[in-house]
Formats: sequence, structure tokens, C-alpha cells
Amino acid sequence: MSIWSAQFVEKCFLWRCTGVNDRGDTEYTPGLNKPGEPITARFEHTRKEVLDKAGNRVLSDAELYTDAKLHPLDKVQCHGRVWTVKNVSPIYDLAGRLDHYEAVL
Repeated sequence: MSIWSAQFVEKCFLWRCTGVNDRGDTEYTPGLNKPGEPITARFEHTRKEVLDKAGNRVLSDAELYTDAKLHPLDKVQCHGRVWTVKNVSPIYDLAGRLDHYEAVL
């Protein structure tokens, strides 16, 4: 549990990317037509240029701070909109333990 967990008060939903099927479509668990996994997070609208999983420069519109482990290409629903995770950074505390994750959406 993060020292910031008290600030993770926004209810969001998470769909985890499981890979690509034979037709080249990205698959998620649970399916995108089903409710996502509930998580709590802190959501902030911020616009900045970042690198995505493939090393390409992309514009990010938001950041998400959470205890839930996220990966690039996961989908997160916050504030009535579904966002795609572009990049994730694990954040460690002073003792070197995993504290939380910061995702760029």
C-alpha cells in the first residue's frame, strides 16, 4: 500500500490487454463489452509529450496514479471516458519497495 493511497479516491474501471488474436485485434480481459475491474486511482488532466511502448513520441492527455499494476495498452475508464494506457512507470519508496504506478493516458 502506497503512502499516497489515501489520495486514490476516484473509482475507475480497468480492462487488461492480453495480446493480439489471429485477426490482429487486441484482446482484453474482461472483454470490452463487459464491466471492467474496479480500481481506485488519482486522475489528473495533463497534456505533455511522452514516449510510448514502442519508443514513439505521443501526446498524453492525462495521468493516473494507482496501486493497481498497469501495462501499456490496458484500457481505463475514468470520468465517463475510456483511455488507453500509453506508458507506465513503477514508483518506489525510499526503502526501494514498490509504492505505486504512474500511468500516462
